[in-house]
Amino acid sequence: MNHFLGWGILLVVVMMSATPTFAILSDSSLKVFAVAPDGTALSATLKLELKPGDGEVWSSVSGPLVGTATQSTEKIAVKVAKNYFEGVEKYDYFFSIDSEASVVDGPSAGSAMALLTVSTLEGKVLPKEVGLTGTITNTGEIGPVGGVFEKAKEAAKNGIKLFLIPAGESRQVVKLPDGVQNLNLPEYALEEWGMKVVETGTLDEVLKYAFSDIGEIDISETTPLEIPTYIPEKIEAAKAAQPLGELNTKFIQQTRDAITRAQNSLNHTLLDDAGLIEVLSRSLSDSEKTVNEAELLTQNGYHYSAGNLAFWARVNAYFVEDVSESPELIDLESGMLRDWAETLNDRINVQQAVFDKTVPIEGVEWYIAAQQRLTWAQEQLQALESAPVIVVATEDAAHAQAVTRIQDYEFAKAWYESSQEFYNVALQQSTKGLKTQTPFAEYYSDFLKNAENGLTLIQDGAGEDAERRLNAALLDQAKERHLSAAMNAASALALINGILIENDGEKDIRETLETKITNLEEKLKQSPDKYGWVHLYLDHAKFYLNSANYFKGINQGTSAANSLSSGLSLVLLAENTYEVTKDVQKYYNELPESQFTSLNGIVNPIEGVDGSSPSGGSSSSGGTTIPISIGSDGTGSITVNTGGGPNGNAIPISWILGFVVIFLAVVLGATYLTRSRIERAPEGAAGFSPISSNRGVDNGKLFAVDELEARLFAAKQGLRHAQHQYSTGHLSKESFEEVSTHYTDQIQGTSKNLRKATADLRSQERNGKTVSMKNERAANQSNWPKKKSVKKVTKKK
Repeated sequence: MNHFLGWGILLVVVMMSATPTFAILSDSSLKVFAVAPDGTALSATLKLELKPGDGEVWSSVSGPLVGTATQSTEKIAVKVAKNYFEGVEKYDYFFSIDSEASVVDGPSAGSAMALLTVSTLEGKVLPKEVGLTGTITNTGEIGPVGGVFEKAKEAAKNGIKLFLIPAGESRQVVKLPDGVQNLNLPEYALEEWGMKVVETGTLDEVLKYAFSDIGEIDISETTPLEIPTYIPEKIEAAKAAQPLGELNTKFIQQTRDAITRAQNSLNHTLLDDAGLIEVLSRSLSDSEKTVNEAELLTQNGYHYSAGNLAFWARVNAYFVEDVSESPELIDLESGMLRDWAETLNDRINVQQAVFDKTVPIEGVEWYIAAQQRLTWAQEQLQALESAPVIVVATEDAAHAQAVTRIQDYEFAKAWYESSQEFYNVALQQSTKGLKTQTPFAEYYSDFLKNAENGLTLIQDGAGEDAERRLNAALLDQAKERHLSAAMNAASALALINGILIENDGEKDIRETLETKITNLEEKLKQSPDKYGWVHLYLDHAKFYLNSANYFKGINQGTSAANSLSSGLSLVLLAENTYEVTKDVQKYYNELPESQFTSLNGIVNPIEGVDGSSPSGGSSSSGGTTIPISIGSDGTGSITVNTGGGPNGNAIPISWILGFVVIFLAVVLGATYLTRSRIERAPEGAAGFSPISSNRGVDNGKLFAVDELEARLFAAKQGLRHAQHQYSTGHLSKESFEEVSTHYTDQIQGTSKNLRKATADLRSQERNGKTVSMKNERAANQSNWPKKKSVKKVTKKK
C-alpha cells in the first residue's frame, strides 16, 4: 500500500513539474468574420500552429493573400501574449486563414488573434460557440471596427452563441426590411438570433467571457471586469521629494472637504437632467475611493502617485460642485464660463508678473515646476478662448460640448493653483535670486527640434500630452521664460520617445523600464539630496513597474501592459528632468555671489488668497493646490477630470464692508460670495493694489453686479427652501407651483441681467488696462551682464 502511495505521489510531482510543457496546445483555431467591400459578410477560420523556435511570427503563403496590416496584427497578438505567459519567445507562431476571399487584410481580427494566441499557450481549448471582433493594441485594449452588425449576423448563422464586440459598439444603425433603425445589438441578437452579444474593452475581459458558461451570462448585467487595486509596499522617499509629501497631507484633507461640499451642492441642485445628476453622483463616489488610495500612497512614500490621485479626486469634486451650483454652465449660450475664464486670466497675469521678477536659485526646480503649470494654464485658456462653439443638433451633444469647455477651464484653474504652491516651496528653499533667464535661450533648441520631428511619427491623438507640452515650450520661448521652456520641451520629448519605444515591436518594455530605472538610480546616488522632481517621477515609475508585476501575477495582462507603458513614460520623464535640472543647477552654482539678490523675507504676494478660483472656487483655507497629473499615467484615460466653481474666499472683506453701508442687500450676496463667487483681486498683495484689476472701472457697475448676484442667490435659496417645504409636506402642491414659478422667473430674469452687466464690466476692465509687463521685464533684464553659453542636451528620437 505504501509502495503504491509513494509512486502516486511521485507521479503527481512529475505531472505538476511537466504542466507548462504539456499545457501548450500545438495548434488551435476559431471562427472569424469580415465584411467585403460590397457589404457581404464572410466567415473564415483563423488557425495558429506553435513550434519550438525563437519567437518568430509567420503568415501562411497558401490560401488568401495576407496583407501587411494583418501581418502586423499577428505580431501585436504575440507581443500582447507576453503579458499572460512566460516563455513566449521559445516558440514560433504560424498563422493561417481559410477563407473564400482572395485577399485578407486589416486589423479587425486583432482581438481574435490575441485570444487564440493566449489560449493556445495556456493550453485552453476555445469553445466553438464563441466568436469575436475588434482590433488589439500593444497594451491589450480592444478597439472599434466596422460592420459589427453584419459580422454578428454572420456569426449567428455559423452557430456562434456568444459574440464579443468592442466596447461602445452595442448601438448599431442598420437598414432592415422595416427601414433604417437604431437598435440595441445585444437585445436584438438575443431576440432574433438567440445569440448573446457582450461588449469587451480589454483582452482581460475577452478571456473572462470566452471561457465562461454562456448560459450563465446575463446580457443585462454584463459589466467590465473589475480590476483589483494594487497596494504597494512602503518606501522611504528621498529628502528632496519630501515637500510634496508634506503638501499631500493638506491636499487630501481639502479634497475630502471638497467632496463633502460637492455632495451637499448636488443634494440641492436645480439641475433637472437625471442622466447628468447620475453621472455627477457616480463621479463623487469614485472620488471618495480615489482619495482613500491617495492617502495610502502618501503614507507609503509614493508622493507623486498620491498627488495625482488626490488631484483627480479633488477636481472631480470641484466639477460636481460647479455644475450643481450653477446649472447654467451647461448652457452653451451662457456667458458665465467666459467671465470666469477672463477673471482667471487676470489672476494668472498677476502671478506671472511675480514669477518674472526673479528666479529663486536654491529652489529652482520647484520654480520651474511652478512656471510650467502656469504656462499650461495660460495655454489652456488661450485654447478655450479661440475654440469655436459648434452648433449641435441634439441636447445631449450640446451638453457634452459644454462639459468639455468647462473641463478646459477647470484644467487651467487647477494648474494655476498648483503653480502657487510650488512657487512657495521654491521661496522657502531659497535665500538668493536672479532675474534673467537669457543664458538658457538656446539651451533647449535640440529638444524642440527633436520633439517636433517626433510628433510627426506618432499617430493622431496618441501624443496629445506631448503636443501640449511642446506648445507650452513654444509659448514659454516666446515670452522669454527659458527655464520652463527647456523643461517643457524635454518633457514633451520624453513622452514622445515613450510612445515610439512602445510602437517598436522589437523593444521589450519591461526590460527597458527596469534598465532605465537602475541607471538613473545610480546617477542619483551621487547627489542624494537633490533632484526632487526626478525622485518623484522615478518613484512613480517604480510604482508602475511593481504594479505591472502584481497584475501579471493575477493574469491581468492588459492592466500589466498599461502599467508598463505608464512606467516607461515616467522614467523617460525622470531622465530628461535629471539632465535639465543638472545643467541648470551647475550653471547657477558657478556664478559669483555678487550676481544674486537676497530673497530673505520675500513671500509670494498671492499667498494670502487661499488659492481660491476666479469662479469663486471650491477652495478651503490654507491654500488649494495639488500637483497636476502630467498625463503619462493613462492620461487621457479619465474624461471628466476637473472642477472648481463658486466656493472660495472670493472678495476682499474690506470691499464688502465698503458696500454694505450703501446697500444692505449686498450683505446676503457677500456672505454667499465669501464662500462661492468669482474672486476679483488678491488682498494684501505686496506691491499690488487690492483693486488694481479694476482701475478705471465705474464702481457703480461693480455695485450693480454684486446686487444682481445677491438677488440671484436669494432667489435660488428661496426655490430650494420651497422644494424642501414641499418634500416634507409643509407646502401644498398648488402653493409650491405658484412659489416655484415666481422664483424660477426671478432666476431666469436675474441671470440674463447679470450676464449683460458682467459683460459690460469686463469690457470696461479690458479697455482700462494699459500696463505692459513685457517692457518691465525687458528693462530688468538689460541690467544683467551677458552669461556664458551652457551645454546643450540632445535626446535621440
